[in-house]
Amino acid sequence: MSTPTLVGRLSASWLRAVPPRTLGDVIAYLAESFSDLRRSYPDYHSFDQTEPVLTLSLCQHADLQNRKEEAGLSGAFAAESFAPVRDPCGTVRKNGRTDILFTLGHPGAPQIIFEFKKLDGGTRHRALYIRDGLNRFVTGKYAPDRGQGVMVGLTKLEAGEESAAVCLAINDKKVIEAQRCIVDSQGSGTRSPSRIAPEVADFDTVHDRAGTSFVTPVNVAHVFFDCQ
Repeated sequence: MSTPTLVGRLSASWLRAVPPRTLGDVIAYLAESFSDLRRSYPDYHSFDQTEPVLTLSLCQHADLQNRKEEAGLSGAFAAESFAPVRDPCGTVRKNGRTDILFTLGHPGAPQIIFEFKKLDGGTRHRALYIRDGLNRFVTGKYAPDRGQGVMVGLTKLEAGEESAAVCLAINDKKVIEAQRCIVDSQGSGTRSPSRIAPEVADFDTVHDRAGTSFVTPVNVAHVFFDCQ
């Protein structure tokens, strides 16, 4: 399976001027942006800071035009955004507030949602990562009309250690069932190496949304940023 690019409904002339970027490119850019913030303002970007403050700060830094140009990235990052959806009865409602939304630099272009959760090394935070984070993609609260999303863990432990623990938590039989995970040939609810963003993501999960009006399945890449 080739690494997906964020192309969508782009004209040939646009693609010649701005080559498509992979999802891995965008994730790597966000990771570098977060590391840069931690180097520049370490006290403001520690694990003790609240998640909304961390994601808002990251979104502002990542969306700086000079930084995007240096990285060759064309698009926009938006924080605390939501998508209006219409229910069958005709009413319109907000369909969940996303932490960071990236849109490729063209009207009508593909978008990717990044959901962030702090992980302190304990089982409670891992459960919240799954129940209050990942589950939003499963239920269609996030990315109802898209087949991809990204979960980002902000870790108090070393990122690799926390990644392994979250992977183990997702593979609990009850979690696999509750999150409608599509297991691989070995019966695992997680897939490593990542197929969505193999350069940067630790693993993927794939979730069945059949029987709903949402795009199915939804593929979620999982990445972890050190935030000690």
